[in-house]
Amino acid sequence: DRHEVGAWSAPGLLGRRSPAKMGGVCSSSTKGASAAQPAAPNKSVVPAVLSPLMIKKLTRWFEVVDVDKNGSLTHSDFVAVVANITAYPGCPKALKQELSEGFDNWWKYEVSQGGATHVSLDTFLAQAAMSRCYPENLPNSIKSVAPTASLLFQAMDRNQNGTITLEEFALFHESMGIYDAASTKLTFTAIDVNKNGTISLQEYISACIEFFFGENAQNGATYLYGPIEPKSWDLCRTATICFRGN
Repeated sequence: DRHEVGAWSAPGLLGRRSPAKMGGVCSSSTKGASAAQPAAPNKSVVPAVLSPLMIKKLTRWFEVVDVDKNGSLTHSDFVAVVANITAYPGCPKALKQELSEGFDNWWKYEVSQGGATHVSLDTFLAQAAMSRCYPENLPNSIKSVAPTASLLFQAMDRNQNGTITLEEFALFHESMGIYDAASTKLTFTAIDVNKNGTISLQEYISACIEFFFGENAQNGATYLYGPIEPKSWDLCRTATICFRGN
């Protein structure tokens, strides 16, 4: 059975920053506007450096990660998701250990910045936006996706033959609480670039990079975690700063 709390995080998603840059302000390209860290509770800001498409994708990722639907991410989520995606018989113990250690680090260094015990959607989006104020971090952030994707690929590859079938991909989605068979099949087909009926490691890595950093809504990887339309709030499309309150 799935744990009722589960999550996973991609390293490099927020992008590590030097201490001097953490907590700084990123100027928007719009005159008179700037993107700040989250303000007072219930009145956080989402800097305009995130495109409407990226806000949708990261919000979808947050919703999938927040399996218990309490509106925040915690370390418990990250611990539980490892159990969720490795719960099948025959999953290598070494892989479980690697995933556990990796997810602990992702929580500590990428999501729980400043030692927060609970991270809201507002804070998550603001952190992601702030990190993208520093283009020099982007190459390393993109590069860091590969090790994560490789571990997740191994968790999906239940028969350990080096490729992912539609059945394995669907089972992985279900372990993360995604039960949209039609969407899963369409995404699988799109990620299978060479159309040989399976997903290779490189195809999966490319899909992960596209999801977290790409800006092409027509790319199938946009739906790597299911439909991206936000369910709980209306997407703000202002040109400067997007405010979201309860």
